[in-house]
Amino acid sequence: MADYLIRRNGRYSYRRRYPNEVAAVLKRAEFVKALGTADPKEAARLARAVSVQFDNECEKALRELMETPATASEVDSAANTRPSDAEVAKDVLGRLPGIIRQMTELVIAEQARNKAGWMDQIDWRRRALKEHIAGRMPTEINMHPLEARVALKAMEAAVRGEPLNFAATDEPRPTEESRDTSSQRNNGTSDTLDQKKLDAALAEYAADKSHRRKELARRIALRALSLPCKQSSAVAAISDWCKRELESGKRPSSVWTEASSVIALLKCVPGWHEFSVPKVGELKQLKGAGKARRDAKAPMPVSVLHKVLHGLPAYLPR
Repeated sequence: MADYLIRRNGRYSYRRRYPNEVAAVLKRAEFVKALGTADPKEAARLARAVSVQFDNECEKALRELMETPATASEVDSAANTRPSDAEVAKDVLGRLPGIIRQMTELVIAEQARNKAGWMDQIDWRRRALKEHIAGRMPTEINMHPLEARVALKAMEAAVRGEPLNFAATDEPRPTEESRDTSSQRNNGTSDTLDQKKLDAALAEYAADKSHRRKELARRIALRALSLPCKQSSAVAAISDWCKRELESGKRPSSVWTEASSVIALLKCVPGWHEFSVPKVGELKQLKGAGKARRDAKAPMPVSVLHKVLHGLPAYLPR
């Protein structure tokens, strides 16, 4: 939230740019609200509440845009000027390279502009693109569902650090998942995880794990995953599960301990050996959760523990 705070004349205000779709409805580019305090800690606290107000304004603006009916003249004009299906297809395909470049540059620009909160803008645009894909956005926003899918894919690829190629004639750069899928096809295996594969992976995972660890991984997997599913769906499902656990107040270290057991289990599935869950967005707080604290003490060797236990009787009162 500190990235949206500005200080003028010793007092703080909250300032944030509206997404383009919202700015078009509200007829202004920025949201600005005075916080009425000179204390940086108090300003940060107030900024969280104002951020909710900002999100509500954006949601309301988009709802108004969706609920605004087209006029009769607009409908007639659209019908008279509607291009043929072949022309639409040609135009859409011609715009795809530019969309890939635009979304890649957007991610890079947001990362440079707002190093701490850039994922907020990405999450907002991700939700909007998914609405486009589902056909729930108003027709006034001129975007073909295929363009929305490509934009979403390009944006998520850039977030992962694997940007897609811009050139229309070039093949998209293969991601780790696509390479795994290709390898699985060549090996005659499927990327889809079902109950049978999960049971087999659980048996392999439990070979060198305690019964408690095995049951933890099995329980979380069945709770988080909806079988059958693919790797991409499993990543999203485990990410959502982690978010829910964090929102419930569970400590990040506990959440990551449980999530890591499921991740290790899924790596035992054929073709899923590089399975991972990126710690981005709301999951950033899991970074370092699985690492030992600097002041953590090393465990006592078993041999030393035996010596201590054998020596205790000499010091006990008779």
